[in-house]
Amino acid sequence: MKLRCITITQPWCGLMVAGIKLIENRPRPIIPDSMFGQPIGFHASRTFDRAAMRRIIEIEPRLAFDHPESILLRDGLYDLMHTTSCVIGVGTPFHTLKGWGETEIREHRDGLREQLGDQLRWFFGPVGHRFRDMRRIAEPVACRGMLGCWTAPEDVERAVVRQLAVAA
Repeated sequence: MKLRCITITQPWCGLMVAGIKLIENRPRPIIPDSMFGQPIGFHASRTFDRAAMRRIIEIEPRLAFDHPESILLRDGLYDLMHTTSCVIGVGTPFHTLKGWGETEIREHRDGLREQLGDQLRWFFGPVGHRFRDMRRIAEPVACRGMLGCWTAPEDVERAVVRQLAVAA
């Protein structure tokens, strides 16, 4: 098996692996349809985007520390969203939404809500790769990320696969 990975800026990557956000938005498709049904590694980039954290709290207020029902410290979510330069989990792509601008999303909100449920709040377009079966690995595996959908080095793949086998 050759583990393919995508690099995502934190805190978005942590939200994906936690299963809170199951749509990865991109300006163009990066995951080929041939990868659907196969596990993809989630690599947390080396940067943490503070502006993104503000946007995330607007979308899901319970991710703020000062919210009375904050979920930020539950199940190590804070640490997961702040780990950088590592593969932190895997998920399975199963569908890609293509060609959606803000206007189209607004105009088709009801149909999209029927299709995406509460995940609609995380879809910004123009492309949204949808994932399921998110699994966090216990010990993040350090490595450099790359643009697009890239193949993990063999030692990184072995470390990730070993942890997934233990967790199964």
